[in-house]
Amino acid sequence: MEDRPSPAGCCYDDEKLQLVQSEHGLQYHLQKLPSQLGEAFHRHGECGQGAIDMGDWETARREFERCRNVVKELIATDVGKATQDWLLVWASLPLADLYHFHEKRLKEACEIQEEMLNCVMSLQDSDEHHMVFHTIAIFYYISLYEWGHSASCSSNPAVGKDSAVEKYAMLQDFDEKEAEPHICYLLAIEHFRHSGSLEDGLHWLKEAKRVWGENFPDKKNYDYALQEASMYMLNQMYEEAKKTLSGLISSMESDQAPESGHKLERSQIYGLLKDCYKELSRRATADGDSKTAKAYAASAENTGIEESRLVDQVEDDTVQKVEELNKESLHHEGNQDYQNAAVCLKRCVDLIQSCDHPEDLKISIKLCYSQLGSLYRKLYEQSATHNSVDDEFFSRAVHYYEEYLKLMVSPSDIANANYELAQLYGILDRVQILPFYTLESLEGPSFAEHFHELQPSASNHSLEVDSYLAKDTPLLDYGKKAALIYADILYTMTENNECWTRVLELHKNVYTLLQEYNVRRYVILERNRILTCKPLDHDHKETANRWMRQALLWAERERTRALLYQLGPNKLSPLASKELQAFDIDDDVAWEALQCTPAVCGDGTVFVEYSNFKSKNRWLVYVLTQDGTVDMTWTEEPVNIQKKLENLRTHLCYGCPEMPPDSGEVDSHWYDERDMQKDLEYLHDLLISPIAETLSKMEPEHKLIFAPNELLTNVPFAALRDCKQPAGQRYLIERHTISVTPSVRVLKNCSERLKDLQKLSHKPSRGAIVALGDPAYGPNSETPRLEWSGKEVQFIESLFGEAQVVKLPGPDATPHNLLEWAKFPSENQFTQAVFHIGAHGKVDSKEFRKGGLLLARPGSKPYGPHKEVEKKCAIPESEKDGNLAKVEKNSTQINEDSQATRRSFGEVGGVRGNLSLGKRAANLKSDDIVRCGFQWNIDMVVLSACDTLRGEITSDSVLNLPRAFLTAGVPCIVASQWQVPDASTFVLMQGFYTHLRRGKDAASALRASMLQMLQILNPDDQQQVYKVHQWAPFLVCGLPTICLPPHLQDP
Repeated sequence: MEDRPSPAGCCYDDEKLQLVQSEHGLQYHLQKLPSQLGEAFHRHGECGQGAIDMGDWETARREFERCRNVVKELIATDVGKATQDWLLVWASLPLADLYHFHEKRLKEACEIQEEMLNCVMSLQDSDEHHMVFHTIAIFYYISLYEWGHSASCSSNPAVGKDSAVEKYAMLQDFDEKEAEPHICYLLAIEHFRHSGSLEDGLHWLKEAKRVWGENFPDKKNYDYALQEASMYMLNQMYEEAKKTLSGLISSMESDQAPESGHKLERSQIYGLLKDCYKELSRRATADGDSKTAKAYAASAENTGIEESRLVDQVEDDTVQKVEELNKESLHHEGNQDYQNAAVCLKRCVDLIQSCDHPEDLKISIKLCYSQLGSLYRKLYEQSATHNSVDDEFFSRAVHYYEEYLKLMVSPSDIANANYELAQLYGILDRVQILPFYTLESLEGPSFAEHFHELQPSASNHSLEVDSYLAKDTPLLDYGKKAALIYADILYTMTENNECWTRVLELHKNVYTLLQEYNVRRYVILERNRILTCKPLDHDHKETANRWMRQALLWAERERTRALLYQLGPNKLSPLASKELQAFDIDDDVAWEALQCTPAVCGDGTVFVEYSNFKSKNRWLVYVLTQDGTVDMTWTEEPVNIQKKLENLRTHLCYGCPEMPPDSGEVDSHWYDERDMQKDLEYLHDLLISPIAETLSKMEPEHKLIFAPNELLTNVPFAALRDCKQPAGQRYLIERHTISVTPSVRVLKNCSERLKDLQKLSHKPSRGAIVALGDPAYGPNSETPRLEWSGKEVQFIESLFGEAQVVKLPGPDATPHNLLEWAKFPSENQFTQAVFHIGAHGKVDSKEFRKGGLLLARPGSKPYGPHKEVEKKCAIPESEKDGNLAKVEKNSTQINEDSQATRRSFGEVGGVRGNLSLGKRAANLKSDDIVRCGFQWNIDMVVLSACDTLRGEITSDSVLNLPRAFLTAGVPCIVASQWQVPDASTFVLMQGFYTHLRRGKDAASALRASMLQMLQILNPDDQQQVYKVHQWAPFLVCGLPTICLPPHLQDP
């Protein structure tokens, strides 16, 4: 095994001792100390290590003595004895070496080592503690032997020597005649390794030979003889080294043990002997003795051949054995026998480290370290679950993950290692609060039940809780490192493969972990305040807000992954990548973006984000208000939420008379109108009641903006129903102006995008509004006609005037024409107000999993007369050359290089590519919009089509048509949540455009139109004419405050 330096700069072979000396093992125990003492211990330890590195033994001794004094001060504190003993051992290890090998203060070295033995003896509750005890004992006995050997005759040296030999023999299970020469050899090795003294090393080698006598060397002493040869070689005594190595080879060849038992030792011996022959040949050449030089060179070649043969055999044997042990480990792990699985993997590590690290085994040792870290993490987590926390499992996990990290080269592997360590410290973070409260008692309704039980002990724990909250754990450092590396990979990777998708998911997991860290601190802070009856003062509010803000930041960062998933690798523009990376890296930049967002949506705006983070079957809900205040609450995770939403959506779809239900999907006998009302009331109680107090302070015109999580993307927020409210106030839309957004960040970017669009002129003539409807699917098409969508186009033209509206009806409602008119403003530097699309939406197949629109097939015949369609839908030749832009653009606001509107704000406007659908395309998919290669200079897109808010649900968000339009640069999209009836949608759109014309913004206009439909009663029975499925399907996605330009509003 390769030697690794301890904190003292000394080398130890035993892996178990490394855990005592591990920097992160030390960090684990330092966290338990009062902050002042912990800082002092760490400072003196670092100074001591630095002094050893510089060879300043006196300063090193003084600093480690101060470390020991700090530990002694802990006696007066409530820090556990195990931590005190462990830290004392950590500080004493280098100090004992300094006393023994540099200052020859053997008595003090023995006293310190004896003290360490007593400390470790009290900790021997695992195999690892036993091995640490064993190793320290060896060093104690060799120090005791040298002390006795060097003592004056009057102090009876035989007592010290004999005592050391006797104890060493018992420890190693040796005969006493063998024990003494072993001690001498160890002294030779340690003097040479610690102080670099060849004189001391060779002195003790001679002493070992003298004690050993005629029995030297035998088969138990190969390691020590190899050490002797190495020291000879380092002292350039090559003849002596050659004799020692030749004697070893002769001894091994006469040994009756099978050759396979000595392959490794023999390969090492032949390697050293080869080097000796080479050096002797060089010297003979320098002396002019060519004959001797050739003889030595030939011997070097022969020994090299034998070395290579043995190395190959060792490697083959090692590979086979490693494979067998890996299989055995996987078998144990499959049976959740993590301890035996770890034993197998440690044997793998020992085997690999004992050979010369062939390339194929370098990968194996990386995997072994990673798997060992994972196994010990699971063991630590298990011990915490069973309230019998085993700190040794944690220390081992840290050790192996750190070893894994050292071997990593590729960015993804380095990120993975940091993520694993962050996960491990996340478990530790949860475990550290257990002495104060159980996690169950901190959250949810059970807190009230535990209140009187917990309150008496809360005061006693208050200081510990405050100390816990004041410390940042390594989780943050490791988590942030992993997040940054993953982000860099995602923004620079060029190939869309499983690796990229895996990195995307891991990146999201890191953000969830960091979100949980901040949430836990807020929860503990708040519960501790309640239990100790502390006042809600300014300092407490500031601390609580800090944790809540940080938690929201990580939740928002997690949501950016959905965009990257939709686009694929290397598809964001450089500006978009830059903005996203700044949001990922800089907390100040990120928070500035979030806190100002509600204000851009108008007075009284409230933003509600349902996080993907769960704890104890409850979802976390963030509430961000206009003044930048973040609140945090919880909602119970619903039972069978997906089934409920699917039943609800299916009923809403099949409530349309034009679309009868497929008998295989829903049974109306079991799910009827009453069931739908119950589910809408259930969802209201689940999602709205926890934030009811905040919402009660809002006026109806204030914007209530939802960012649903992955399971809530299909919730019909407008139709959520509170049966306790009076008539006219029961549906949520009756009390609030509602919209949805993928995240707060997206709203901020939509607002910035709108500012850029407003720098351009809105076209005052034909083309300010483009309206597409009643696509011609062909007489033999199975796709039904949408006649009322054609009437929507006619209504828009009648409302705004023929001079303002470009119509794309019937056969001209093709993807090609749609994209040509969408590209027209971008090419000519002006802004369209509205692009209205009335068509069939599709989301129920693999091809349309992210949403799509079924448009007219090129060449299809119109359903009825469309006069002068071709002429009206075509872009005038006079405008294709950019003359319009030259006349209307404001040169003081737009760059002369015509790139002003190519600016992007995160994903909003971050489109890249150069996709060309061709004139024969009949459908427009979400990905087509994302990769069209141009920004849509359009304030608002209205998707008067079915299911346009539905799409592919990811762990972050939903990938759908509105998300694609946001990426194309459209800040506001009106879209539907289910299959909508053609006729009633016309009524809804009539009201929507009428209120837009009157000056209302998009969300307010949509709400006003819904309320109008709710108020229309049947004169015969005074029942509402329009049902939920008819008035509630549409929501505004993106910026809800967009209005029509003044020239399109009523005078």
